[in-house]
Formats: sequence, C-alpha cells, structure tokens
Amino acid sequence: YQLVDPLQGVLNDQDKITLDNTVDPRTGQKRHIYYYQGNQAKGSVTSVYVDGWLKKIFKTDRRSKVQKLIDLSKAEFGDIVHEQIQDIIKSWTNPDGTKKDTQSPIAPKVQPTTYKLLNEFMQEIMNQYEPGTVFKSEVKIFDQKTNIAGSIDLLIVKPDGVVDLS
Repeated sequence: YQLVDPLQGVLNDQDKITLDNTVDPRTGQKRHIYYYQGNQAKGSVTSVYVDGWLKKIFKTDRRSKVQKLIDLSKAEFGDIVHEQIQDIIKSWTNPDGTKKDTQSPIAPKVQPTTYKLLNEFMQEIMNQYEPGTVFKSEVKIFDQKTNIAGSIDLLIVKPDGVVDLS
C-alpha cells in the first residue's frame, strides 16, 4: 500500500488517541478501550474483529479463577515484552524515525538473554531496509468512518512511500 504522505496524518492523530488498558475489577480482564479526542471508540480492531472470531471457536470460557489469573499474568508479561521492543526500536532510531548507526542506551525490562534476543531480532528486521526508511513503534490508529481504533506494533515507511506493517 502506498500513501502520498505516509506519516503526517497518523502522527497528527497520536495525541488524540488514548487507550485504557487497566484491569476491570469485575472481570479481572484488561479493559482495552480506545478513546479518540476523549470520546470512546466503538471498539478496537481486537474487540470488533478478533474477539468475535475467537468466541465462535471457543463458545464458553471454562477456565478456573486460577487459570484466568495465570492468563492475566501472561498478558502482562506480553505487555512488558511489547514495551521492551518499543524501547529497542526507539533506541535504534533518530527522532524522525530513521535508523541510527549506533544504539542509544536503554534499561532492559526483561531477562538479559531475552533482551539480547529481542535486540538482535529487531536489528535483523531494521537492517533489511534501505537507509532513509522510517520506523515507528506502537502507532495508534483510528478510523473515523467505523469508529474503530487500534495500534500497529511497527509501522515501516520506505523512502519511496511504500508502507510495511508489522
């Protein structure tokens, strides 16, 4: 997919989109509610498309309370890994999103061996692209037509305007 100005509209929206990812005390699950300019979105890409598909496959939730707590812990660890990857990407990029020659120092949030693997993996991905490519992590998006929001883990914009999503 190619855009005329691949970043400007998305970057302009970043401060307008917020995510409430707190845990709902009633359900013990993350809320995952997006807001656009203070108004609650109809849903997220996950809640509108993915959750419905999963409910068709898994019609009932037969997990015990203990299993639900374990699953919540796994989700929270996934969030930490996501944050670490986001930090790694930022440590390898200039303010404009282009790749730097050397990595800025960052504080590891995961075990050293996990950090090393994540850092090497992200370097492999970034090194596949030509100089001048822009890398932006955890980019929030909002579709005003459907009132659905979401986030892109890694938005990659090549110098010719071609966009890769990850």
